[in-house]
Amino acid sequence: MKKIITFLVLLVISLFVTSCSDKISLPDGEYWLTIVDEYDMLYEPLNNSYKAGETIIVKTHLVYDAETNVYINGSDAKSNGTIKNENENHYIYNEWEFTMPSKNSVLVISSSGGMGVGVDVHLIDQDKLVINEISISQIAGSSCNLHTLTKDVKITINTAVLENSPVPVCDISGEIVYYEWCFKVPYVDTNVYVEPAFFD
Repeated sequence: MKKIITFLVLLVISLFVTSCSDKISLPDGEYWLTIVDEYDMLYEPLNNSYKAGETIIVKTHLVYDAETNVYINGSDAKSNGTIKNENENHYIYNEWEFTMPSKNSVLVISSSGGMGVGVDVHLIDQDKLVINEISISQIAGSSCNLHTLTKDVKITINTAVLENSPVPVCDISGEIVYYEWCFKVPYVDTNVYVEPAFFD
């Protein structure tokens, strides 16, 4: 069942990428690469497009007690193992590689068997907008909720802005008590930045 769902997701994304490519032209021999990285596991960013036949290096954060999987169009990317920082003599990331196909493609980075993997979540909230306590130690892949008194808040998970809207939570009289924001905890130590959102 999981493989079927993954295939359908890849199919839909592939169709979307194909339709987008009709609107923005690329140089001959260059194709779009859509990256699905739900848990923010990329160690370094990748480009949106590459030339067919080009060797692409993918670096992912180290995830302990869980298996990292990297797929290009549903097939396993080649693993180059864990890379060590020679100067400091410790491992810093996992490395993968693949050859860019001659078509628009989808790169999926996922983690399996990660239940119980602990990560640190650091809340950076200088304006004291979050009214509930959150634990620094969280389980990767679990849900984390933030409560704010206003919905005019910008929340950034590492480098990605949280796009989903908050849910208003009311008391028995129907008055809004607070707004609840929810996000999935990444498989890496995470910084959550909370700041006021200003609108024109």
